[in-house]
Amino acid sequence: STVKWIFRGIRRYGALLRRDPAHRYRSWEHCFDFFRAFRAAYVAGTPIPDDACLQLSFYLASWGMFRGNAFLLQKDYTVVRPVIKILMEPKYDDLWLNDELTLPPASWSSRARLAMDLAAEIEAELRKVRYINSKGKPSKATPSMILVTKILLGTTGCIPAYDRYVTAGMQREGLKPVRAGLRSYMMLLGFLSAYRVDFIRAAATLGRHHPPMKLLDMFLWERGR
Repeated sequence: STVKWIFRGIRRYGALLRRDPAHRYRSWEHCFDFFRAFRAAYVAGTPIPDDACLQLSFYLASWGMFRGNAFLLQKDYTVVRPVIKILMEPKYDDLWLNDELTLPPASWSSRARLAMDLAAEIEAELRKVRYINSKGKPSKATPSMILVTKILLGTTGCIPAYDRYVTAGMQREGLKPVRAGLRSYMMLLGFLSAYRVDFIRAAATLGRHHPPMKLLDMFLWERGR
């Protein structure tokens, strides 16, 4: 049942971290915790420090975004500096609240629009990146929604990462469409609301705070895997 998979996915995630304190899953925790503190202390308009770029870049590398033909593989950690500047903009404040389990349905559409606006702005910024590919030729970046949603998951925690297993999990749960967008986001909010008690109970086994969309990511990843 869905409830069984919620507990299975979240408990499996926690078990891996208990077995290996330096597991790559910790990269998300380090990144998320850093950006909660960084955003609280950030002064609008100030330069984005190297520490912020390093935290986000290592998390993305640890989660598979600096490999194969990925354009990030050809860049250093400073490539994410403009993205972090966007994340700090006050117009996206609500996305940092992580209140999806208590968000009233009347607010779902505005939250979905805000999340998709941020995703679109980040994607547009990454499309400006120019790099030298592995064949030595100048190239333009083509960022995927997997990359964009992993950035958002590791910083704001406002959306699952739409990777292969997560989208497969969405299909198995009938959460269609499985492409990031307004309809999909609204459906995820509805799913969290429907299984609110189960997510809260399962999250209690982890021993630390995880935003609702991260819990949903754990569940969907395991369901799709």
